[in-house]
Amino acid sequence: MNNAYIVVVLIVTPLACVCRMNMNPAGHAGVESAPIVRRATEGAEEKGNPAVLFPKDELGNVETTAEKSSTGSKRLNELMKLSIRESVFEYPHPAELDRFEQLLVATLEKNISAEKLNLRWSDEGWNLERWNSGARECFALREADGQLRGRGFFAFQTGHQSNLVLQAPHRFFDLGSGTIVRKMFQESDCFAAAWNTVHRKQFDLAHQDDHFINAFTRAVLKVNADAAIVQIHGFNSDKLSGLGSTAKVIVSDSTIYPGRIARSTAANLKQTFGQNNVRLFPIEVDQLGGTQNAQANVVLNAGSASFLHLEINQSFRKDLKTTRKKRQQFVDSLAIPQ
Repeated sequence: MNNAYIVVVLIVTPLACVCRMNMNPAGHAGVESAPIVRRATEGAEEKGNPAVLFPKDELGNVETTAEKSSTGSKRLNELMKLSIRESVFEYPHPAELDRFEQLLVATLEKNISAEKLNLRWSDEGWNLERWNSGARECFALREADGQLRGRGFFAFQTGHQSNLVLQAPHRFFDLGSGTIVRKMFQESDCFAAAWNTVHRKQFDLAHQDDHFINAFTRAVLKVNADAAIVQIHGFNSDKLSGLGSTAKVIVSDSTIYPGRIARSTAANLKQTFGQNNVRLFPIEVDQLGGTQNAQANVVLNAGSASFLHLEINQSFRKDLKTTRKKRQQFVDSLAIPQ
């Protein structure tokens, strides 16, 4: 009898430790990975490995003399580091997403006192952080200490003049994308920006209907109907064929009939960075169009056409990370509503 019991434990227990069949809040039945605490890995550079969640490239390190002298840049970098120290990913509950969206709308519309906002965000497990960047007032939402569940990191600039909203949903996989978005946010008159805090191998924000980045997207569109959502992604040229293999940027609005914004953006980027370095999906290339992108669906359902899915190859991501002039030229080429 004891031997039989031992056999059952040896067979069943390891499986139970690895995964469990579950129905996640999005309503999808499947095998859900058991929660695992993963810590930031300072020296990690391996792309695409879910065990290496926080490559050094995306930790928000201060890299330039200008950044070192900027109090605003230092503060944003510090907060981004705090947002990815460790996390146990959990599927978000729909009610939690609804509360987040409603509270973010109230925050952006400034119809609640600062004191009450702090308390309400704290009740939801978020820290509302404020700082100044030059003449601009900024604030960010990061998960509270001890409550890091892969919900994301979000930053805003009050008194902005631009409708630009940047997103980096794959920053630990599309290396450099998160840094590019961070620097563009700091250097431009950007309305808002969003970053993932969970690796896409655990939970792919760009292909999930239920996540805080979608609630964030709905909220900013409710407050500013002219907001333009621009996502920065990355690709490996060696894995593409035809014109895609020689492109530095692939422009798409996640549809098979690109609209004015996508066409104009592609034309502007071609003029600035070279005709053969920029391709428009699906007119010139039939790869990496982001046609299943969840945030594109949010924008479309909100009645807006202001969404851009921008794929950038590795060498050009490096250029954008290290050269401020190219970042400014890139932002200036975006044909978003003014």
